[in-house]
Parts: sequence; C-alpha cells; structure tokens
Amino acid sequence: MLAHALRRLLHALAVVFAATTASFALLHLAPGDPIAASIDHPAIDATRRATLAARYGLGQPLPVQYARWLAGAARGDLGWSITQQRPVAAVIGDALPRTALLVGTALVLAFAAGVAIGTFAGWRPRHPAARALGAAAVALHATPEFLLGLALVAVVALRFALLPAGGYADPVADALLPPAERLLDRLRHLALPATALALGWTAIVARHQRAALADVAREDFVRTARAKGLAEGRVVTRHALRAALAPTLALVGLAMPALVGGAVVTESVFAWPGLGLVAAQAVAARDYALVTGLVVAG
Repeated sequence: MLAHALRRLLHALAVVFAATTASFALLHLAPGDPIAASIDHPAIDATRRATLAARYGLGQPLPVQYARWLAGAARGDLGWSITQQRPVAAVIGDALPRTALLVGTALVLAFAAGVAIGTFAGWRPRHPAARALGAAAVALHATPEFLLGLALVAVVALRFALLPAGGYADPVADALLPPAERLLDRLRHLALPATALALGWTAIVARHQRAALADVAREDFVRTARAKGLAEGRVVTRHALRAALAPTLALVGLAMPALVGGAVVTESVFAWPGLGLVAAQAVAARDYALVTGLVVAG
C-alpha cells in the first residue's frame, strides 16, 4: 500500500509540474507583460520600466525565471504578485475560502434540488409537471454557465431588483451593520452566483435520480411495501428513495471538479472575489507568478 501511495504522489507531482510548466511558458509567450499591464502610464519612461523589470527578474531568460520560481515553490514561496503587490500565497489564501463557499453552496443546492426533482419525475413519469421538468433539465444542461448567470442578473437583479447583481458584500453594510445583518447581506450576494453555478448540475443530478428511481420502482421490495398498505409518500421516502440515492450520490466526485472549473466563469460574471476571478484578472494582467501559483492551488 505504501508503494501505491508513493506512486500516486509522484504521479500527482508530475501532473502539477507539467501544468505549471505549460502555464508558465504559454503565459510568457503571449503578448504583453505585467509591467505594461499594471503600469501603463505615459509618465513612466522606458528606463523606469527596465528598472521595474529588473527588480522582478523579468529580464532574465525564461528557464532561469522558471528555475527561480521552482526553487521558491519548493520552500513554500509561490512568489510575489506584481499586480496586487503582495505574496501570491496571501492572494490565494484570501480568495480560496470564498470560492470554497460558492462551490460548496452550489453543490448542496444542485443535489438537493436535483434529488427532489428527479424523485418526483421518476415516481410520476407521466405527470405533466414531470415532463416539463425533464424538458427544463435538458435545456439547463445545454445552456452555458455564463448565459445562465447573465440571465439571472438581467431578470432577478436588474429587472426586479430582488438580489444584488454581484460582489461579495455591501461595503457599507459590512462595516456598519451587526453580525446577523452582515450575514444576511452576504447570503443575498451569494444567492445568484451559487444558483447560476448549480443549475447545470441540478439538471444532471435530476436526470440520474429520475432514472435510478424509475428502476427501483419496479423492484419487489417496493411492491411489497405497497402491498402492506403503506402510504405512497412513505413508500417513496422510506424505501425507494434510499435505494435510489446511492448511484446519484456517486456523482459528487464528478461534480466537485466541474463546479470548481465553472466557478471561473461564474465568479467573473458576478464579480465574486474568489480564485476564478483572481485567475481571470491575473491572466489578463500577465501576472506570471500569480497564475502559476493558482495552477498549483487548483
């Protein structure tokens, strides 16, 4: 078992090394540099730019820069973010809990709503509402996350002004309100991005749960429960649903990385200050150390 664990660890390290090498090289090959992106002002002359580039080691050959970054990463130092002017580890440490909150909330919403919808549709497949929910699930699954997010912003936030359009919290409320009202304000800001991120996986979970429950409904133990005179609700919740949940819950392992990947788009749409938004901004600003550190963290 120890040898297997060591092989898995070496495999993981090799994947991280390949990913960081590719991202570091591709970002350097792309047009632009962090100095031009962060200090694009006519008052900054070429000499000043060269001084800043030398300070951050940007004038050295690419292999030398990468070797320096690897040496620092081996010591736990992921480098310095030029755009945010602080250590990369600190940037990731601030953004990671927010992404974890968004992804965790979306995961709970997706499975809670998906199991409920799939259970109803699987138990009553001929009901008009079940057919409508099935069609809606197909449509949601086929719709990109950024379109879902923009639609929620346009309808819920802008048209009816029910929830905030973006951000993590209201700055005034976060500074002045008591803890309970601050928590409510953050939940209101979380509602739309978590819903947008969860909708696609709600459809996937609902379709799997519907198929699983339809199979279980034909089993002998379900017919026996009915024959005993149990109410239909108890037959579903106490017998059929328990047996049908196992294959659906196995989707959690697939949903987590997919939701983390989807969070990049969702956070950008809703200006949610998590790893996804930080990554998008870092790529745009050519912040080499920050992008490479985010690859390691991801």
